[in-house]
This record gives sequence, structure tokens and C-alpha cells, in this order.
Amino acid sequence: MGVWGMRLLKKNIQIFCGSAVTVLELGTVLVLFTLNNAQIMTRYVDTIRCVTKMLAPQVAVFVAFLFMSYEFFFKINDTGAGEFLQSLPGGRARQLLSGLAVMALAVGLVFLDFLGFGLAAMGREGILYSGVMARHVAAVFFLDIFLVGFFACVLGCLVAQFQRRITGYSLLFGCCMLFTPFLQQILSSLSNEKLPIINLGDLFELKYPLTLEMFEPVYGFANEPERWGRMVFWLLLALAALLVYMLWRHLLRLRWLPAAAVCAVLAGWGLLTYAQGGCVMYMGENNLRGRDEDTTFSGSSYYEYNKGFIKDEPESFAVTDYQMRLRLDNQLEAEVTMALAGTEGRSEECYRFTLYRGFTVTEVRDETGRALPFYRESDYLDIETEQPLSAVTICYRGYSGKFYSNRQAVKLPAFFPYYPMAGYRPLVLRERGMEYINTCPEGERFFDITIQGGPEALYCNLPGEDGHFYGVAEGPSLLGGLVEKKEIDGIQVVYPISQRFLYTMTYGYENTRVDAQLPMGQARAQYDRLCEQVGQTPQRLAEKTVFCWYSSSSMTVGNETVASFADHVLLEIWSLSPEKMAAYLLAGELQDKMTDDYPLLRSTFTVSYLSDKSIFNRSARSALKDIRQNPDTISGREETVYLYQAAERWGDQAVSRAVYEFLRDRSDQRPAAEFLKQLVEEGPA
Repeated sequence: MGVWGMRLLKKNIQIFCGSAVTVLELGTVLVLFTLNNAQIMTRYVDTIRCVTKMLAPQVAVFVAFLFMSYEFFFKINDTGAGEFLQSLPGGRARQLLSGLAVMALAVGLVFLDFLGFGLAAMGREGILYSGVMARHVAAVFFLDIFLVGFFACVLGCLVAQFQRRITGYSLLFGCCMLFTPFLQQILSSLSNEKLPIINLGDLFELKYPLTLEMFEPVYGFANEPERWGRMVFWLLLALAALLVYMLWRHLLRLRWLPAAAVCAVLAGWGLLTYAQGGCVMYMGENNLRGRDEDTTFSGSSYYEYNKGFIKDEPESFAVTDYQMRLRLDNQLEAEVTMALAGTEGRSEECYRFTLYRGFTVTEVRDETGRALPFYRESDYLDIETEQPLSAVTICYRGYSGKFYSNRQAVKLPAFFPYYPMAGYRPLVLRERGMEYINTCPEGERFFDITIQGGPEALYCNLPGEDGHFYGVAEGPSLLGGLVEKKEIDGIQVVYPISQRFLYTMTYGYENTRVDAQLPMGQARAQYDRLCEQVGQTPQRLAEKTVFCWYSSSSMTVGNETVASFADHVLLEIWSLSPEKMAAYLLAGELQDKMTDDYPLLRSTFTVSYLSDKSIFNRSARSALKDIRQNPDTISGREETVYLYQAAERWGDQAVSRAVYEFLRDRSDQRPAAEFLKQLVEEGPA
């Protein structure tokens, strides 16, 4: 910077500190944010929720630095320093850079305040050792605090070039309307499917998406390329506009024109990055976004209204070998080569597969590399050929909002068709569109998976490391992001780094601080006891990898929350209670039936009846009392009431074994209420 540059920087710091307005604004911002962050630390015990709540006043950062920067640069112009420096070689440019450096220091103080509290939250949770988590928290605060604040400073500097206060304040208020949720909320209220004007407002949505009180500890915070691209676009566009304006007013020499051009080009690159979209954890103001796709928090609404797309038609051929080349960037890009068996002598010229509808198929080739015609409808793919196939390669790209896959995090369970599966297979229960079922074909097959990109920490149930996994399994599950792998009580567990202090009650929420260590030993002992109660031989958990992720919204048991395979278990939990974990492990062994009330009975039986009998009995007695007063209130309570009456009449063990056998028997398609009512009247067979 040189001696002159340092003197100029000191002079600008003196101007900043000499203005009561700027000093008062910065002091107020630091005090208020410090108090707010300290108060958040007293209310929440895990890093995920602490940092998420700290980002809530992000709009205030933008507004505060917008006006602070305007006052600072207006003060500089008012002192006449600009006119004096303009007569010196490169003086005005140095003044501009020096002023922006001062504002960057001011924003940096606020950034460090937030970062300090974020790291303190990690330290309190005992996870400060995790470089993956620390880098993620720092990146989030850098994007959503520092860059947002510095963008506001550049805008304030640009507006300050207009000498009239009334013009300046009008432009400042215009910026506030554009870059705060005000614009998105107005456009959202006016938008519909025929007039989706809210999509235009997405470009101005700088605010951290904090609409829902739900969290994804594996994913962390919304920090995707889309958000970085949008921020880079606006920041560099504002810098380019500032340089162009000063060149136009002859406040800068023409040698700064290339700098303005570079800023404009890089702003265009940021816009292209934003426009690519991809797999995004979106929780913003756009009421149309995510309507036609599964999202992590909204459920599978698509299937609620498109039940005709749910098919169950097995194929005569089978896939014996998968060679999967996956690339994780903005979304999943895949090239999957499958070896086929049972294709000899096929009379049909169409090979049917199941592949989640969020993936766009770009190319299909046979074993010789010849392109094959294909037809795509919803979750199903038809490949047409005149000759039997021994192998086929399918190239596709895309994502699911619920089972995400990008460079930040991956949650791809084996039961979810992110890889092609032979035949038409149903993804969800026909009558319950919001619940996925196990789509994996029966039996095991060989997988060879190579992964490029993606999160630092990425784990699979197959052997391997460094993005290469291979072996025989029913299906491959991938979990990556803010996770780690440890052996706990003799069981290999992959689980989130943060949010280990979870709710310990079944009903209601309590911010109870519990042991950060997963109680796998206690859960295994409780699981063995439950297996004995239902007459089932317990699986050997020590021979499996348990993939755990936490959710603040999972209150019932479905395949989205638990699934059991020969070599691993997928377990989404919202309580660290060993009884609850054991109930989930048992529920994962039960196969889905295509009946409407099956999931409710499975959840009621395992998570309520088996794991917490006292609460279940209270709930059942309360339901019976209501039913006696008004028989119509039995609707939706049949499973609880009949299960309680059967246990009271025939005993826990006999009823537990009868219900468990009913849930396992796919051939018994009786409605759950009918089965339970007969169980009450006739007893176990």
C-alpha cells in the first residue's frame, strides 16, 4: 500500500471515528448483536441451532452498514478531501480503496463477533476439534455477515456520490426494499402458477433462508453455490457500477476502465453460477419453489396429487453388477453401467427401470456404446432395443430436495432410487403419498462406486475410502457432510458432528442437555429385550454400520426415518433415549405393506407401545374416555385403542408377537383396524 496509502487509511479511520453518526451506528450494532448472540447461547445447547438463530438478524447487518457507509463517504466528500486528492496522481482511486478498506474493517469486527460466538458454541458442545464444522461455520458467517455487510458498504459508497441528501436517502430506502424480504413477500403474495413473478424476486433474496424452525444437522446451513453466485454477482456489479460512475464523472482515470470490466465479467460469472441452481436447501419466501419436488421439510407432495404414477411391475431380468461414476457439484451427475442377467430369449423389446424423477436422463447406451432410444415418465424409464442387452449404461443428472446430493452434503439411502433399479417399483405407499418405502430389489449385487467432488466427510456402507467404494450389498447408502464415523460400544456409527443434545421426551419439547455420546450399548440391550418380547431373533448390530441422522420433525416411523439392510441400518432419530432408538431399530426390520394404515400401526406399535408403555397407556385411556362420550372420536385412534384393549385382555407378550407377525406378513393385507379388532375379540391365533 505504501506510506501514502497508510497515511490515507489512518486519515479515513480518523474521519470515521470523528463522526458521531458512524461511531454510534457501529457501536450500537456491535452491542446489540453481542447481546443477541449471548442470549441465544443461553437458550440453545447445540451449534446448529445457535448459529441458525444468530443469522436471523442478518437483514439488520445489511441496513446498518448501508446507512453507515453512506454517512461515512458523504462525510469524506463533505470535507473536500476528494477534490484535493483528485489533483494528485491516483489520489481519488486511493481514497476510494482506502475508504472501502475502513468499511471492510468495520464489517470485519461484526463478522469476528459472530464467528467468535459460533466457535464458542462449538467449544461448549465439545466439537471444536472438527475442522469440517469450523470451516463450515466460518464460511456461513463470511457469506451471510461479512459479504452482505460489505455489499451494503459498496452500495452506500455508490449512493454517497450523489451530493443531495434527499436523493441519497431515497436511493437507500429503495435498496432496502430490493434486498430485504419486503420485495419477496410482496411478490410472493401476488404470484401463482400462471404468473410466477416471485421467481424474479429470488435474485434479490440475500437474506439467510430462515422461514422454518427445522434443522438438518448433516447438511448444516444453506451455503450452496447458488447463494455464493448471487452474492458475488451483486457485490461485483455494485463495484463495477461505482467505478463506471466515477469514470463517467472523471473522478477516476481511464486506466481504471479494465478494472470495471473485470468486475462486470466476474459479476456475470456469479450470475451464471446462481442461474445453474441445483440441489438447494431452500426455505425462503418463494411460495412456488419446491411445489413439484420433494423437499426435506415438506414431504412428497408430488405423489399426493399424482398417485397414477405409482407403479409396481417387476421385470424378468435382474441387475447383477453396478459400475457407478458419480460427480457431486451443484447436483448429482451420474454414469451408471449395469450388467444384466435373465435377458436371453426375451420377447419384449423394452427394458423397464425405476429412477427418481428428479434426475434427467441425458443418454442411454448398450454394451457396444450404441445410443438407445428411451422414454421417461415420472419415476420410470423405458429403454427400447431390438436385441437382448447384456449391459446398459445410463447417464443422468439432477437431485432430490429430500435426499440431497451436492458438494455440501449427501444423504442418499439405499432404498431410494438415485441409481436405476430393475422394473417399475413404487417409491411411496399408494394411499400415503408422503411416505417412502423400501424400493430395493430383493437380494444382493455387486457395486463399484467412484465419487468425484462432494463433501469432505463422505461415508458408505461398502468398503473403501477416498471416494471409491466397492462390494456386495442390497444397495449403497451414502451419507456425507457434517458427519463423522466412530466406534461406540462395539458398533460402527456414522452420525452428525453437531446437535447431539436432543429432546428426551416423547411428547412436547424440552431443551434438556443429555449425554453427547450415542447410547448404542444401552440401545442394543433394549433392542434385544424387544426382540425377545416379539419372538424375533435380534440382528447382530456389531456386524453392521449404523447411519444416524437427526431431525427435529420426525415424529412417526417410516422408511424415511428407519430402514434395515444386511450390512447397515439407516436410523433417523429425534431422541437419544435408548428405548426410542431400540424401537426404531426394530421398526426398520418390518417390511412395508401397500396398505394405508400400515405405517401408523408400525409407529404406534414400536415407538409408543413397546418403548414407552406408560405414556401409551395414558394416551389409550384418554382416547377411550373420549370415545365413550362421543363414539365418532374413534376415527384415527383405532390402532391405539384396540392395541390397548388387546394387551389388557390377552397380555403384552402374546399381543406383541401377534402384532409383529401381522406387520411382517406381506400376504396378510387386512386393514390394521380390522386385524386389531379381531385380535381383541378372538385373541392371538
